[in-house]
Amino acid sequence: MAIVVSHDDVKASRRSRIHEDGNFVALTHFIVACPERGLDAQAMLVEEGPHRNLRTHYHDQDEFQVFVAGGGTNGKHPIQPFQLHYARKHTPYGPILASEAGCVFLTLRSRSDNGAKFLPESRALLDGVQDRHPWQVGADIVFPEAGTGVAMQAVPGVRDEHGLDASAVRLAPGASLRAPSPADSDGQYLVVLRGGMMHQGLERKAITIVFLQPADEAFELVAGSEGLDALILNLPRQASVPVAAPSEKHADFKVWQCLLCAFVYDEAAGLEEEGIAPGTRWEDVPESFTCSDCGAGKADFVMLEF
Repeated sequence: MAIVVSHDDVKASRRSRIHEDGNFVALTHFIVACPERGLDAQAMLVEEGPHRNLRTHYHDQDEFQVFVAGGGTNGKHPIQPFQLHYARKHTPYGPILASEAGCVFLTLRSRSDNGAKFLPESRALLDGVQDRHPWQVGADIVFPEAGTGVAMQAVPGVRDEHGLDASAVRLAPGASLRAPSPADSDGQYLVVLRGGMMHQGLERKAITIVFLQPADEAFELVAGSEGLDALILNLPRQASVPVAAPSEKHADFKVWQCLLCAFVYDEAAGLEEEGIAPGTRWEDVPESFTCSDCGAGKADFVMLEF
């Protein structure tokens, strides 16, 4: 059965503290794992205070993050509302460095996790994981124009053959949409980020989260008086997933991959956003270079063989 939780339902549970680094952190739990009910999912709202540095880390479960307020960087990637980040289990990412305005994001999992494992302290644990297939992807969320009805479009790049999927939905006031079945996933989230949805005769304002297990029926999403913008997020079925090699191969250039998170440096393409021109050989990349996704150094990259 669908679990439906709005921020109004759980805001009283918000807990804040001053972290050991002197910065503010707050957590609001929307969904907590409950084995007695056969529920293993976790959904929470994380608020990072100004300039809070959430160091590079990984988790033992797949997860989505939805950036909903504030700004900063995730690794070397700028973040702002609304952006989506997916990280496969055992994939380091970050650091997440909040801006002057702080940074607020949702973390969504279909399986409970026992907490962040930080690097470098947990490097030996990470190296000991068997059959690890690190991968992550980030994307801006663009809501399609709905006019007086319904519109849905895929979030680019967030998809794989094991059921991972993400779509952005916009509904006009009173409009409805039957979401795709969660059967091909490890769990599906519907996240209302703007407006509100109708449920059991009540209008639940954003942020509202719906969680469905694979055996649940497809959910009927009905917009409230202001319409709604929402995400439909499918976590992938549990499986060993090989990392896809870059589609374009270059006879004269090599491709290097981060051992920790699978980020790829292609000598032919370079990394222009970091001032590394196309055609720059790996040996000519500065020794100070760090991975864009997890901050690893050059020593943690290996050449891919094709």
